[in-house]
Amino acid sequence: MRSFVVFAVCCCIGVSVQAQEAPVFTLDAWVRNQAQFVPQGLAGLQWQTSGASYSWVRTTAAGAELVLVNAATGAESVVLDGAALAAALEPILPGVGAETLAGLRWQPGDASLLLEHPRGLVRVVLGISGADGVATKASAEALFRLPNGAEHAVYAADHSAAAFVQDNNVQVMLRDGSVHAATEGGNADLTHGVEVHRVEFGIHDGLWFSPDGKRVAFYREDFRPVDAYPYFEIAPVPARAKAGRYPMAGRNSSIVSVGVHDLASAQTTWLALDAKADEWHTNVAWSPDSSELWIAHVDRAQAHMELRAWNAASGALRGVILREEDAQWIEPESPPLFIPTGAGAFLWFSVRSGQRHLHSFDAAGKHQRQLTSGAFDVQEFVGFDADGKGLLFTASGENPLQKHLFHVALDGTQRQLTHGRGHHAALRSADDQWLLDTHTNLELPKAVDLFATGIGVAPKRLHTAPDPFSGLRHGRDSLFQCTASDGASLHGWMLLPPEGMTPKGAPVIHYVYGGPHSQMVTDQWLNGGGRWNLWLATMAAQGQVVFMADGRGTLQRGIEWQQAVHRQLGTVELGDQLAALDHVLLQTGADATRVGALGWSFGGFMTLTLMTRAGERFKAGIAGAPVTDWGYYETGYGERYMDTPAENAEGYKLANPATHVKGLKGRLLVVHGSADDTVVWQNSLSFLKACIDGGVEVETMVYPGELHGLRGRSMLHFLRKASAFFKASL
Repeated sequence: MRSFVVFAVCCCIGVSVQAQEAPVFTLDAWVRNQAQFVPQGLAGLQWQTSGASYSWVRTTAAGAELVLVNAATGAESVVLDGAALAAALEPILPGVGAETLAGLRWQPGDASLLLEHPRGLVRVVLGISGADGVATKASAEALFRLPNGAEHAVYAADHSAAAFVQDNNVQVMLRDGSVHAATEGGNADLTHGVEVHRVEFGIHDGLWFSPDGKRVAFYREDFRPVDAYPYFEIAPVPARAKAGRYPMAGRNSSIVSVGVHDLASAQTTWLALDAKADEWHTNVAWSPDSSELWIAHVDRAQAHMELRAWNAASGALRGVILREEDAQWIEPESPPLFIPTGAGAFLWFSVRSGQRHLHSFDAAGKHQRQLTSGAFDVQEFVGFDADGKGLLFTASGENPLQKHLFHVALDGTQRQLTHGRGHHAALRSADDQWLLDTHTNLELPKAVDLFATGIGVAPKRLHTAPDPFSGLRHGRDSLFQCTASDGASLHGWMLLPPEGMTPKGAPVIHYVYGGPHSQMVTDQWLNGGGRWNLWLATMAAQGQVVFMADGRGTLQRGIEWQQAVHRQLGTVELGDQLAALDHVLLQTGADATRVGALGWSFGGFMTLTLMTRAGERFKAGIAGAPVTDWGYYETGYGERYMDTPAENAEGYKLANPATHVKGLKGRLLVVHGSADDTVVWQNSLSFLKACIDGGVEVETMVYPGELHGLRGRSMLHFLRKASAFFKASL
C-alpha cells in the first residue's frame, strides 16, 4: 500500500496575510492553473563529473538552454540550447528535443552527456560554440535503439549491452544491435525482469547488470499458484472478465525465481532456489567482483531473514552471510552496500538498535560496528565518497519532521552537512568540495543554496521560488504537538481559515492516513505537494479547520513506534487520532459537533474505523478505496502487520469496520474505483453488505474502470463531490 502514500499525504500552506478584498483560493482557481501551485527549483540541476561546475536548465523567451556555472567564481555560460539538441536528436529520436534537456547527464570528461529515453540510450556530444558561447552544433550517437514494446531497460556500466523486457520476457541487445532472448514462455502469469512480491520489501525493479557487464540477473514470478481474481471490463458488450491474480492474506503467494544470463554464451542459469520454500526473495545485489548474487531471503511469516550468497555461474548456494529475526516483523528494504575499499566488506541497514542505522560487516558477515548513530532513523544511503572512506546518508536528525544530509567516515566520525529547518535534498560535487542544497519548509516554498562542504561556510542563495499563493486569501498553517492517552508525543499539522475568519465554531475536516510507511506531518511547504493538498487548502480557505496527525505505526520514530500496531491495525491508531482531534478542538474552539473525516487507501480504512468505532465524534466521513477486511488484502503487507487470518482471527475481526457498523452515527460516503487492483472493490462491497444487513444508512460512489488512484476527470469529479458533501454535511 505504500505506493499510494504520496497520493494520500496532505498539505501545509504558508502563512501570508492577504488583503480582505483578495480573492479566495478555490478548487476552480487551482484547476485553471495547476502549474502555478507547484513551487519550482532549478530544473535538471546536477554537477559535472569534474566537480568544478554545475548545470541546470533555464527557460527563456527564446526557449530552453543548458547553463553551466563555475562553483567557485559563479561564471556561467550556455553550453547547449534546445534547438541544437532537437536538431541533433531528430535523426535518432524524431520529435524529441528541448524537453529532454533536463534529462541529460554529464559523462566522464564533461564533453558529452547521456540521455536515457524510453526509446533508447543516446550520447550527446557538445559541438562548436558560437561567439556568445552557445553550442551552435551538437552531435548525437544512438548507443541503443530499443524496439517497440521494450520496457524496463537497463544498461551495462560500460554501455556494452542493454537488457529490457518485451512481452514478459527478458531480451538482451549488444552494441551491434543484435538481440537475443534470455527467457521464453513469458505471459501475464509468468513474468520476467520486473518487480515482484507486489512491490513490497523495497522491490522496484527486476533487472541487474553485473559490475563487469558480462551477465544480467533478473526476477521471474510465477503467479499460477495465486487464486484467479475476477476483474472485469465494462466497455465491451457484454462486459467481459479480465484475467488477474490477487494473493490474499493466508492464501497462496506467487513463486519467485532468479535467473542469470551470460552474454558471451547466451545461456541462462537459474539459482537453485527451493521452489517449495514459501519465502520472499528480496534486495538482490551483485558482489563487486561480479561472481555472486546476494539475496535477502525472508520467511513467509516475516520473522526471519537470511542474507545468502549465490554463485552466479553455477547457480549454487555458497552460504548464509548474516541472519536477523524479529518477533513482530523483519523487513529488509535495501541491498547490501559493498564498501569500495573493503575487499568484500559491506554495510547493512538494521533496526537492531531500535532505530534504522547502517552497520558494517566483514566479507564473511561478522558484525564490525554500528556505523551511523543518533536518535533517528537513517532514511536513505546517498553514496560513497570518491576515495571510498566515507559516505553520505539522509536522516531527520533531532527533529523527525526534518530531513538533512549527513556524512559519516568509516571510522564512525559523523557530521550533519545541511542545516536550518525543513527538508533538504543536497547534491555533492564529485570532488566532495561543494553542495547544492534544494530545500523547503513550512514558510519557504523552495530554495536552492550553494556552499562549500567545509564547516562554517555560509551558503549562497541561488534561487528562491515565489509564493504560489501570493494575491490569494488562503489558510494559516502551523505544526503542533499533542499527547496521546498513554503520554506518547504526537506530531500534527493544522490549517486554519484565512486572516479575518475565526476558527471558533468552524467545522473541522480530519484528514487521516496513519498507515505503515507513511509520514504525513513534515516541515515542508505543501507537505510535499500533491492534488489532495491543494484541495484541502481550498476547504480551509472557505472557513473550515483542517488537520492531520501521525500516530503509532508511522515512520521516523523508530521500530518500536512502528510495531505498536502489530496484529491490531486500527486500534492504537484510533486512539492517537482522537487525541489529535481533541487537541485541535481545544486549541481552536472549532465546533465539536461538526467534524468530518476523510482518507484514502489505509486512510479509507482509518476513516471507517473512526466513523464506526468513535461514531459519536463524527458527523460525516468519506472513505476512499478502503481496506475493510484485512483478509482481502495482500499477503506481504497484510501478514506483516496482522499475521494470517488463521493465526489472528480476533485481530482481523476487531480491525474490520463491518464488525462495528452499528456504531456509525454520521453521514458516510464510500468511494471506490471498480478496477482497483491494490485494494480490491470487494472490500467496499463487503462493508456495504454489512451496512444493509444491519439497517445502517450509507452512501457510495463508484468510479468505473478506475484503479487505486483516481485520475483526470474522475479525480476532479471526486474533489467536487467531496466539497459538496462536506458543505452539505458540516
